[in-house]
Parts: sequence; C-alpha cells; structure tokens
Amino acid sequence: MINPITLTTPRLTLSPLTLEDVHDLHDLRSREEVMKWSLKGHPDADLPTTQTWLTRFLSPEITPDLGPRMCYAIRITDSPQQTPSTTTTSTTSKGKFIGTLGIHAEPYPINTNTEPDTNTYIHRNNSSDTQPNTKSAPKSGIHTAPDTNTHGDNASDTKRELDTVTDGHNPSATDVYGKPGAQAGINTASDTSPNTNPNSNTNITTTNHPKQIFEIGYMLHPTAWGKGYASEAVRAVTEKWFSGDPSEGADMRLLREVQAKERPGVEVERGLFGIVNQGNEGSVGVLRKMGFGGPVERVVEGDGRVSFVFWREN
Repeated sequence: MINPITLTTPRLTLSPLTLEDVHDLHDLRSREEVMKWSLKGHPDADLPTTQTWLTRFLSPEITPDLGPRMCYAIRITDSPQQTPSTTTTSTTSKGKFIGTLGIHAEPYPINTNTEPDTNTYIHRNNSSDTQPNTKSAPKSGIHTAPDTNTHGDNASDTKRELDTVTDGHNPSATDVYGKPGAQAGINTASDTSPNTNPNSNTNITTTNHPKQIFEIGYMLHPTAWGKGYASEAVRAVTEKWFSGDPSEGADMRLLREVQAKERPGVEVERGLFGIVNQGNEGSVGVLRKMGFGGPVERVVEGDGRVSFVFWREN
C-alpha cells in the first residue's frame, strides 16, 4: 500500500491507515449496518479476521485481486478517543477514529464495441475480501442514512455485469487517463482472460481490451453518519488527487506510478469513479455534491444487487 500524506480539514484529520488501527477498524467492520453495503456483504467474524485482512492490505503486495492502493484513517480532530472495548474516553492527539477512505485501482468491465452491452462482465471468485471498504465514491455501498459508507470490499463469488445508462460519461476504448499503456491496472493477463494460475483464487474475466479505473470510497462509523464528515473527507482527498502541485499531489501520482510499473500496457480511465448500491441516496448525494456525474453505468453484482457508477474527470 502507498502511504498517503496526512490531510487536515476544519474538523478531521486523515492519516495513513496502520496496524495500530486494527481495533477501531474491527469495530467498524464487525457492524452489520456498515458491512451490508460492501461487496463482502457481511461483518467480519472476529478480530483475527480483521487483522488478517488489514495486514495483507497494508503490505506492498500487488496481485490480481489486490492492486495499487492507498487508504486513510479518518479521525475527528482533537476529539476524545474511545476504544471499542471500554467506555472510558481519553483525549489523544490522534482524535476519535470514525472511518476509512481510500483509492484503489480496480478492474472495470468494458467492451471494445462502440456501444457497451450487457455481455461484459467481471467475475471474481475470492476466498476472502481484499479491498478496503472504499468502493463507491462516498459510501461503502449505498445507504439511506446520509454519510454512511461507500461500496467497498471485494468479496467472494461476485459477478459484476455492466449495463449502460444514459447520463454522464461513457468509458470507451479511447477514453483513458494519459497515453494508452502509460498507466497500469490490476493483472494484465487476468484482465483479458480467465486466470489460469493454480495458485490464485481469483478469476477475472473481461473483454479483450483491458481497462482499469481508480475508485474512491469510504466507510464511516454509524455514530458519524449524517454530520457531513463524508463530504468533508471526500472533498479533501479529491482535491489532492486532482492537484497539479507536486507537494500536494505527490502521493496520488506515486500511486499512479506504482500502478504503471506493476501493470504496464493496461489502459486506465481518466478521473475518479465511485460505485454506489441502489437505494443509498445519501451516498449519491455526497458524490454529486463533490462533482461526480452520473450514474454513467449500471452494474449487477453476483448476488443480484444493483449498483450505479459515478465519475469525476477533474
């Protein structure tokens, strides 16, 4: 994982997610009301499950199911810190942990025809979730309560089928960030054909034109919903992502550079994408407030859930 620079807003501090955050993260990922909007679809069973996930996610590992990535821990600035195991609060310099927000490289189902059709898929068969709950630009899926979380966590037995909708940007074979091949993706081989590696538990199938996107998403603790924290955090990260100032956008460019080195030859859509589950109007509102257009695509998850893709160019 790329460690991003720390960001601050009037109310929040966004610092790199670390192993020290495992207890707070488990408190978040063990909640049904949070995880039901993720691709995983259910809470972590216990602390070791969260710890195993976090250890792998924070590692430098780049695999077909775990691409270039960065993730923030979101904390309320100068707030009392409360651990899940106690009701005692104490003031710390870090502040109270309320969630995560990240950006990661993600395979995108796209076909080579002028008109995308419903035969374009991504198939995932993973034994465990491998991405942070940072999927959908502002909420781990879609949640009716405002400022909930984004569509995250690549999970087991997920098939994503792409349909085209009418509003917004339509990704195409010529619509890429930079020159074709200048950016990277996750697993060039598996982006074009089923994964035949016997040591891999991931099977990704798309058309013969590999495409990747950078996807933004977050998860927030239920106590932080409805207070505008999601918008505040997403605004801070997107401003840095699109910044041209070397000191401000260096971490974002590093993520792109790592992706390019690890997955040469894979075209990457320009801008940022967010995927939101149907029904999560709060997340849709955050995305649109932050300048994301759409929905530009409609996807059907393996369990039948419908999600919508939003996009921001700059």
